[in-house]
Amino acid sequence: PALIPLLLSLDSETQEHAVTTLLNLSIHDANKKAIVEEGAVQPIVEVLRNGGMPARENAAAALFSLSAIEDNKVVIGASGAIPALVALLREGNRRGKTDAASALFNLCICQDNRVRCVRAG
Repeated sequence: PALIPLLLSLDSETQEHAVTTLLNLSIHDANKKAIVEEGAVQPIVEVLRNGGMPARENAAAALFSLSAIEDNKVVIGASGAIPALVALLREGNRRGKTDAASALFNLCICQDNRVRCVRAG
């Protein structure tokens, strides 16, 4: 929970470090559910929308990692992440595009998210 407010920091470097830390924590399955339950998805999406490019890339990678858990797919899809991932797919560099595409692939396993992806373009 202490990392979540740091995601909303006005300092881009603080945002980047916070989202990178959550990305690293999300590698372990036990943490994936806890991160989502603690309310980190919406702040991660805010970083994905408004952060600097390195932070946006790591936000996409974090969402990709978190979306490996079935229940998390619904939460992430409902959070508004899909349009932000599509935007990164268009604007990002190679790594950002790869992570955005991977996250979208995972999210589209959920039927509701397929509709959201089509709407997002």
